[in-house]
Amino acid sequence: MSETIVRFKNVSFSYGSHPSALREISFSIGKNENTAIIGGNGAGKSTLLLHINGLLRGEGSVEVFGLPVKKNNFAEIRKRTGLLFQDPDDQLFCPTVFEDVAFGPLNLGLEDAEVKNRVVKALEQVGLEGFENRSPHHLSYGEEKRISLSTLFAMEPELLALDEPTSNLDPKTRRCLIGILKNYTGTLILATHDLEVVLELCPRTILLNKGELVKDGKTIDILSDEKLMNENDLEVPLSIKFT
Repeated sequence: MSETIVRFKNVSFSYGSHPSALREISFSIGKNENTAIIGGNGAGKSTLLLHINGLLRGEGSVEVFGLPVKKNNFAEIRKRTGLLFQDPDDQLFCPTVFEDVAFGPLNLGLEDAEVKNRVVKALEQVGLEGFENRSPHHLSYGEEKRISLSTLFAMEPELLALDEPTSNLDPKTRRCLIGILKNYTGTLILATHDLEVVLELCPRTILLNKGELVKDGKTIDILSDEKLMNENDLEVPLSIKFT
């Protein structure tokens, strides 16, 4: 059995007076067990991801790398975990690409030479070499997405948790991003509506509906179950329907 990277145990969370966004969620993810989190709008996918590094904390317990997700463990967990927000504007806030990508390594207290090396390497990983002096907010949306991903790669994370990484991308940029993620050697957790990318990247899928865990199993089994998908506001991907 592989090392457990993420463990949720009876996790529930509510936004103020709204109904529970998560209800008694329990699962574990092992090392290099790429896992998709799927469900319709309001299923709780983003809320679940934000519990992984403590941006949200509800009832129950979450452990990452064997550490309870609590304030005294935040620094260690966030050093080893990269969280990609759906909107790049939530990730990028510096005047230049270099400063955005260097922000994490600098906060690790690394030497300037190592920071520069990590920035160069991270930009190479996303195919944006030479963008160091560009303004992030003068880039295309697809380039912003890739720069956001490079800010995570610069931290050399063991775990990536990605919220809708392929949303609003043109086909060429989407394909580029999928290729980048295929080359990632750590553990991947992917919250998305893009079920074709789930088929490509994640052998395991967790299906949520209105904050509840409906099904946890092999991706191909879940995504090819037309009744299950329809009951949970989803559709069988075309690549399965026409094979």
